[in-house]
Amino acid sequence: NETLNTIPFYPGFSLVAGQARLLAGSQAHGLNLYTGSLSWPNGEQNGYCGDGGGVYIDPQATCAYAHCEGGSANWIVNPSADTVLNNWSAAQTGISTSDRWPWVADIKGDWTTISTVYTGTDRLYQSTNNAASWTAISPDLTAGNSTINTIAVAPTDSNTIYTGAGDGT
Repeated sequence: NETLNTIPFYPGFSLVAGQARLLAGSQAHGLNLYTGSLSWPNGEQNGYCGDGGGVYIDPQATCAYAHCEGGSANWIVNPSADTVLNNWSAAQTGISTSDRWPWVADIKGDWTTISTVYTGTDRLYQSTNNAASWTAISPDLTAGNSTINTIAVAPTDSNTIYTGAGDGT
């Protein structure tokens, strides 16, 4: 089995349009980047992100966003999708530490307003400044004991955001 390359990926990945690049979060291997070869370099080699979660690269490939586990979840941002496995910075200003934080969170962006991204705890958060700060834009969207595990921005109306939680709400 030593020649098998297996990585359990969490749901969600992000492609860089027009390039052979795909960013994905994986269990115990951090953030992984596909660049066209069978070897996928990962962020764990750079000392962060034990489990990589939801990822998002904006359509202009100017910013990359990711979620990493670590007790309380950590959202991180990379201002350059070209160096996507290096230069990550913490990006959780404004996200309440009293919220229920997911182990593996989702993060999605608004394709019409590049600087706007969404993530969730038990509430939905929005950043309009490339994750420099976050604002809760909803109450608890779960039945009271879960977290948001999926987010989608409606393709026809970026004012409509869909969420799903681990308890089915």
